[in-house]
Amino acid sequence: MTSNLMSLISGKWLVSDAYYQMLLPFLSNILEGKKPVENSKPNEVAFFLTANSIVAASNFDQQENGEQYVARLDIKTPIFKYDQPCGPRGTKTISSFVKSLKADPKCTGIVLDIDSGGGQVSGTRELYDDLVGFDKPKIGFTDGVAGSAAYYIISACDYIFANKRADAIGSLGTMMYTIDTTGILEKKGAKVIDVYATKSTEKNLAYRELKKGNEAPIKAVLDQLNETFHKDVLATRPGVDPLVFKGGDFQAEKALELGLIDQIGTMEDAVLKVKELSQEKTTKKITNNKNMSKTISVPSLQNALGYTNPFGSNDNGVYLQESELVKLDESFAEKDQKITQATKELTDLKASVSQVAKTIDAALDNAEIKYEKTASIQEKITLLNDQRNLFASKAAEGKTPIVPNQEQEEEINDAFMSYAHNIEAQKFLED
Repeated sequence: MTSNLMSLISGKWLVSDAYYQMLLPFLSNILEGKKPVENSKPNEVAFFLTANSIVAASNFDQQENGEQYVARLDIKTPIFKYDQPCGPRGTKTISSFVKSLKADPKCTGIVLDIDSGGGQVSGTRELYDDLVGFDKPKIGFTDGVAGSAAYYIISACDYIFANKRADAIGSLGTMMYTIDTTGILEKKGAKVIDVYATKSTEKNLAYRELKKGNEAPIKAVLDQLNETFHKDVLATRPGVDPLVFKGGDFQAEKALELGLIDQIGTMEDAVLKVKELSQEKTTKKITNNKNMSKTISVPSLQNALGYTNPFGSNDNGVYLQESELVKLDESFAEKDQKITQATKELTDLKASVSQVAKTIDAALDNAEIKYEKTASIQEKITLLNDQRNLFASKAAEGKTPIVPNQEQEEEINDAFMSYAHNIEAQKFLED
């Protein structure tokens, strides 16, 4: 109850103005501790489609049902995140039910029956996400109001019907109301004192400024929420007219013209649309399975996805799931990173070998050994080695060899040391 109360008092709202005015008495009663008007939660409704008719089962029991069905989800109250005492279900409960329908093989799809002017931001976006992720046909229907948060939710559907008498569709805007309870508390004898830590200069800044009459900080927050709202609607209904984002609401015919809905129709039309899309999906799946008569082996892609068998294919090519594409993208990104690292190491090796070549040339020059500039590093090392062996043989015969000075000897040693450290790199480059 506490989390629900805090959510109601401090929350931001996607709601039409008229609906907002209707909410105030409800919220006032909660703050005064009065019990809300009794409004028992409606039973879920399922439609069973026979060859010739649609049969509604008002006392549907998902657990005991053994037949295929279309589920109807009603949202015909203000939208709240949490269930209200003896009142409407919250979006968290509705989301849980959507997930259970997704997992139920008997459920062929859902009809979202909307008649609401909106409600809280919190919870609305999560329900929208769950509906977008619902991989069965989902059809929206309204015969009255589908405004603000309610439209946010219905926009996740694959297809939207509106009764020809529906009179308020849209209201794609964001607002916030806040209730300053200080007066209530002070009337009861309490004294409210706000104290903030010295460094907490921005804590609750938007709210504190609002109490002073400065709306700019809170509007910045609302603008961000509004942008997300509009982007999500565009993601599922890219053809909608930009006019709707000014926040107006429209009757059914105009809503159809602006792309907010897809068709004027009835609840029966919506149920039949679920059946149509479900059959299309089944037919497409069967066709794809039948057409996967060929295979193609792509070892690099199979390894990236962890597959041992080749891909199934048809005349149109190979089909990959979204998750497979994401995994391939991650694999390619990892390989790109390794190539970048290998390229850097190769560049460093080339620079090192170049330095070795310069050191060896300097040693040959200082030792006054004749050599071809185009000779390989190995040939130049052989010349230095022959010179060293010559010194050693003369010393063994008791002769006084022509010994290089200390600087020459150090350069020769440096050349051998550099060569020893980089011989493997040289082999790699020459190969």
